Amino acid sequence: CVLYPYCSFPPYSFKVPDGWKQKAVSVADPAGPETDTRFTSADMGDLLVVLPPVFTFIDDEDQVDTITIDEIAPPMKLLPAFAPQALGIGIEEDGEDVSDVKVVKKNGLTYYNYEVRPHSLVSATVYKGHVYVLAVKSTQSQW
Repeated sequence: CVLYPYCSFPPYSFKVPDGWKQKAVSVADPAGPETDTRFTSADMGDLLVVLPPVFTFIDDEDQVDTITIDEIAPPMKLLPAFAPQALGIGIEEDGEDVSDVKVVKKNGLTYYNYEVRPHSLVSATVYKGHVYVLAVKSTQSQW
């Protein structure tokens, strides 16, 4: 975890362009207690990483450590479950707010990548029983 060195999540990393500043988060974060880190850029928008528990999506304790994102749900069934936290808005399964969805396989993991109206990009995956969601939101002028 980025801010919590003693958490149970396997370490992760991602690159942030120059000019982004990390913001403090807490369990009282408006996006919810699963928010792990936030970054902001006046020119490019806001980024946050949300780490919802895998039990948000499944009940079978025996599957927790081995389940993959595509075994949990197809992309348009999964997005509504974490969109309120990651984007601050609800998303319907009909996909009206989603302009693009891609399923990408990289380094043995499956990622669901979404472009959500008006100006958000989201990527989600599951690794070793943990859900990782990275969301970037921007305004019209930042887009």
